[in-house]
Formats: sequence, C-alpha cells, structure tokens
Amino acid sequence: MSSYAQQKRTYEEQLSAHERKLAASSYGPDARARYIAEHGDPEIAELEWDEQILPAAEASGELPYRPVEPLSPREQAEQEARTRTYRELAEDPSYDVWAPETSETREYRQSRIEALTEELLPEFEAAEAALVEAEAVQAGFTQAMAEPDGLALDDEWEL
Repeated sequence: MSSYAQQKRTYEEQLSAHERKLAASSYGPDARARYIAEHGDPEIAELEWDEQILPAAEASGELPYRPVEPLSPREQAEQEARTRTYRELAEDPSYDVWAPETSETREYRQSRIEALTEELLPEFEAAEAALVEAEAVQAGFTQAMAEPDGLALDDEWEL
C-alpha cells in the first residue's frame, strides 16, 4: 500500500497517459466535440459519448479503462461510515427497507453518516500518516543502499 499522495500522483500519471491514448486512438476531446457537433441534440450526444461509446470501446479492449481516482482519508472514512449506517439500518427490526423513505429517516441516516465519519476519520488519518512514515523510511533505506558504501551492518535504523 502507498500513501494517498503517492496514489494521487500515480493516478494523475495514469490519467495523463490514458488521455494521450484517447487522443491517439481518435477518442480524445476533439473527437468528442466533433461527435457532439454532428448530432442534433448536444445533450443527448454528450450522454451517448460518455455513457455508451467510450464504455463500449473500453469493454471491447479498443481502449484501456480509465484509471480510478484514489479516495482521500476523509472519503474512505465517509465510505466506511455509509456502509456501517446502511448495515445498521438493514439489521434494525423497526426499520422497513421496503417502506418509502421519510424525511425523518433521511435526516437520521445523514446525521449518522456524518457522526460516524468524524468518529472514523482519525483512524484513517493515522493509517495515512503511518503509510507516509513507512514510505519515508523506505526512501531513506533505498537512498542508503544506492550510495557506494551501502549500509554497514552496525548502522542503526529506527522504524
């Protein structure tokens, strides 16, 4: 695993490469603009391009899939909070999953997600900090190994 910052850099590099491949294979922004201009309804043409043409080209293997953006620690905490909240509601015998949602249920669910997100956030931030620290240690070790003398056996490393 790597830190969010490292994952974000990797994602941006992959996204840039993906966009270059789109342009090189006639699926880039120019082709999209041309497709939209040639069709009667621009709104429908945009949807067709984004939700039918590109996914079909990706599914056929003609294009690589678009890289997935990593989640920040806050987004990870919110996703976990959302999962736990829906699980709690599904397990609650007084909650009818088939009944129409009321504003009271919606407000309860949203407030529960927000509270759990704030409760879980320090845990996800601590995990992120540990990853950043581990990457720094690894980088220091790699740097030391690249030096002509390398690491002496009596060198001490703090982890």
